[in-house]
Amino acid sequence: MPDFHKLPRLFIPHPLKTGTAIPLEMAQSHYIRNVMRLGEEDEIRVFDGQNGEFVARIETPGKKETLAIPHTQIRPQPAHSKELHLIFAPIKKARMDILVEKAVELGATQLTPVLTERTENRKINEERMEAQVIEALE
Repeated sequence: MPDFHKLPRLFIPHPLKTGTAIPLEMAQSHYIRNVMRLGEEDEIRVFDGQNGEFVARIETPGKKETLAIPHTQIRPQPAHSKELHLIFAPIKKARMDILVEKAVELGATQLTPVLTERTENRKINEERMEAQVIEALE
């Protein structure tokens, strides 16, 4: 069995199905082509959080467009276990990044910020937090 765990892993926000071409988002395409230096016919791992994890072949029909074509399911979606909620008071930006990353890595299923009397940071950038969750999952 090949070493699939060495392949780059991406979260795809579309349902995955063997043989169906999935267009990668601009940031993912940049990462695959320019950072990882992968090209036509190279392979990556993709997952969607619903259908499991697949090995996908990369196709590049255009200069900026990159497609991932799942061809082999290597791991089914695990059955949902108990939910793990993390309730936290927002903290400074750099520490909040670490908190979100580690919580996801440890299996937190829901992150819930609460404002307390002594909360310093009262603004939460939801888009940034969502991007951090996806990055930790990958």
